[in-house]
Amino acid sequence: MIRTRLKKSRELLEESGISITEVARNSGFHSSEYFVRTFRKNFGISPLQHRRIFSRVTVFPEEKTSIRWHHSVAG
Repeated sequence: MIRTRLKKSRELLEESGISITEVARNSGFHSSEYFVRTFRKNFGISPLQHRRIFSRVTVFPEEKTSIRWHHSVAG
């Protein structure tokens, strides 16, 4: 069950610009704090660090609703 939730959370982190709290909720975690701890324990980095490394989208703060696609380092 946790593996399924973590897989979903990685997809959301890489393919969407939603907040970490929303990623946690949409992945089936009831607590964002528990999600962050579990993610870090399983992958060795925080969800935010994962997003920065593997994200396929960039959300620009000055354009809160705008998402721009870019090529990630991972592929």
